[in-house]
Order: sequence, then C-alpha cells, then structure tokens
Amino acid sequence: MKMLSLLHRFRRDRKGATVVVFMGTLLGMLGSAAMVIDVGNVYVARRALQSSTDSAALAGASEINCCSAQPGKALTTATAYSAASGQANASARWAVTMASGFPQFRCLATIGVPCGGSDSANAIVVSQSAVVPTYFAALFGLTTWTVNVTSTASLAGGTPTPVDMMVIVDTTGSMNTADPQCDVANQSRLGCAMAGGRNLLSGLAPSAQQTGLMVFPGTATAADAAKNYDCSTSSPTITKYSANPVYSILGLGSDFRTSDGATSLNTSSNIVKAFKGGAAGCQQGMSAVGGVGTYYADVLAQAQASLVANGRANVQKAIILLSDGDATASSSNIAPAKFANQCSQAVAVAAAAKAAGTKIYTVAYGAPTSATGSCQSETVAMSACTTLKNIASDASTFYSSSDGTGGTCGSTNPATGLSSILGNIALQFRKTRLLPNNTV
Repeated sequence: MKMLSLLHRFRRDRKGATVVVFMGTLLGMLGSAAMVIDVGNVYVARRALQSSTDSAALAGASEINCCSAQPGKALTTATAYSAASGQANASARWAVTMASGFPQFRCLATIGVPCGGSDSANAIVVSQSAVVPTYFAALFGLTTWTVNVTSTASLAGGTPTPVDMMVIVDTTGSMNTADPQCDVANQSRLGCAMAGGRNLLSGLAPSAQQTGLMVFPGTATAADAAKNYDCSTSSPTITKYSANPVYSILGLGSDFRTSDGATSLNTSSNIVKAFKGGAAGCQQGMSAVGGVGTYYADVLAQAQASLVANGRANVQKAIILLSDGDATASSSNIAPAKFANQCSQAVAVAAAAKAAGTKIYTVAYGAPTSATGSCQSETVAMSACTTLKNIASDASTFYSSSDGTGGTCGSTNPATGLSSILGNIALQFRKTRLLPNNTV
C-alpha cells in the first residue's frame, strides 16, 4: 500500500512542468530577439546600401555624355561612388560588392531626354549587394543575410534649370593652328572649339535655356559678323579694338534643337551653323582672322550688358569665355587708356558681372602659366592662367585644356578635352534625378 501511495504522489507532482514551460518560453523569447535584432540590423544595412547606391547612380548620371574622349566615364564615376571596398562610400560594417554587369547604361524612352552623345544613354543603373552577419539568428543556422538594392538615375529630370547664356570664343589668328590633343581628331584649335560648341548645345534644353554667341576680335560690321554663320566661304573683316568692333554674332535664342527630346541639333539654326553644325553645303562655321592681337575685357562687358538687356527676368545669367587668356593687344590696336593692365581689366569687368549675379565659366585653352611670359602689359605680373582663374566664378567653373603646345592650368575639374569641357558645362544646368527602377 505504501508503495502504491508513493507512486500516486509522484504521478501527481507537477513541479518539473514549470521548467519545461520556462524553457519553451525562453526559446520563444530568444527567437523573437533574433527576429527583432537581426531584422533591424538588416534594415539598417539596406537603408545604408540604398543611400550609397543612390549616390553612385546620381554621380554617374551627372557624367553621362560628358566626355567625348572618355565614353563610359559615367560608369567609372558610379563605381567610384559605390560602397564597394576602396570606393568613396566604402562600407566598414558589411562586405559590399557591385552586382555583375553593373553599373550599366540605359536609354529610356519615357523621360523626354535624348540618348545621343558619347554614351548613347540618358540613364544609368547601379546594383549593389551587401552580406550582413547575423547575431541571434546564427544560433538557428542563419549566419548571414544578403541584401540587394538597385537605383536608377537619369541624366536630366523634371524642368531643366532656366539660364540665359552668352558664349565668347577667341577667334584670334592662333586659333587656326592644329590641336593634336583635341578630343575630336584632326582639328584646328577653332575646329576643336566649334566641336565643343556643338557638344554644349546638345546638352542644353531649348524649353528653358537660351544661348548667344560673341567673338573677339570683333568684326567691322554686322554684315561681317553674319559671315560666321551664313554659310559664306569668305572670311569676315575684323577691326581694331579701338574702332567700335561688333562682337555680337548672335543674340540669345533657343532654336539649336527643335525640342528637349530631339536627338540631334537643328541644322537650320544660325548658332548651330556658327559651330559648324549646319547641313551639307553649310559647314564653314566661324573664322579665325586675327591680326589685331588679344583683348577681351570689352567683349566681357558687352556680354554682360546683352544678358541684362535681353535676358529674361529672374533667370540665371551665365557667360562662357574660351581663350588662352593672354591679353596682349598692341598700342596701335587698342585705345591708349586701355593699353596697360589688359588682363586685370578683364578681371575687373568679370567681378562686376559676378556681383550682379552672373555665373562665369572660363576655359583656359593652351593658356600660358608664366607670369612673366604672358599678360605683359600688367603693372603687377600675372599669368594668363591666373587671369582666367580669377575671371571664373569659382574653382568649379574654371576649366583648363591643353592645345598640344604645353600643359594645363591645373583646374580641379575632371574634363580636360575642349569638346568634353563644354559638354560638361551644359550638364551643370541639367539636374540629375532618381527614377523608379521599372522606368522604360
């Protein structure tokens, strides 16, 4: 009987059940912790990876079609801004790699941006992967979690930045010499400049952006100025800087393309013709006559005056000056009061324009770097390179290109070929934007 009673008591004892319930609850709590902590960690990784992928796509999109001598530069730029090891946004917490085959160009038909240019693209896609280690989930055999994200960015989205722009081209005699380092083969210096002008126009949006053209030295009459675009085979007659020259070739206009989405320039546009982009039988373009030296303070002043008088209200004004910067007009070709400090005069004119809100881009084209070998009319020695740097609004708007006769002025801008530089300037007025990844 005693033995039977003991067995009944043992069978009714429930103290061990508490341990079983506790262990089951603990395992459930650990599972929940694994879910909350590890999923949270993966979420943080995804957000960080998406941010770096967006940055890489936008950086790459800003370089699409930028550089005719460097097709594909947008792809290397996108990679440089990725989160992969050794790149600008490299991750210290997770192993990040660029997905195979990425970044890659896209030509999207629905965003209203042409697919022309050196890359034949208007968008770029970046795809990255990150291997995220787990903590609690590792107890259940899940040691890592792979995160994949993709980002698409367009060359230009939304409404392009409105701008009224005046391009000033040096057409002195030295522009007739060959430029073996031009990023378009077999060109004279002026031919290279005109190729750059076409690249510039290809990147602007006629719906919001206008551009005009001035040259120096100026022509004797308006009829002579028209010879820079009227398909004439005869060169314009130029005149001394002291003889009230005509600097303006074409006023502000937007007929360089028929629409923002047009894939080619309008060959009937006078400014396209001036940049040697007319139809067959009309490809003479501008002429470099020379004979009166280099002086550009007055053309800078007239460019600013034209923008103020003829530009639109509340629209950004911009000037692009392309020259070697070595202002050395002789006393026989310039007014006596303007003979001294010719480079400094241009810097002063530019300072007034910048103070009025105009953004000035300068392109130092084979500009001398020596303070004693250039700008020789200066009271205080100053090189042509320094002159053009001081005329530019800031370091971001100063470009330098060699003409094959020497080095460059040390610009921090990546584009160095003349055609690429002018295309790059156009991109400054066309904003990049992120797009849904399923955009076609």
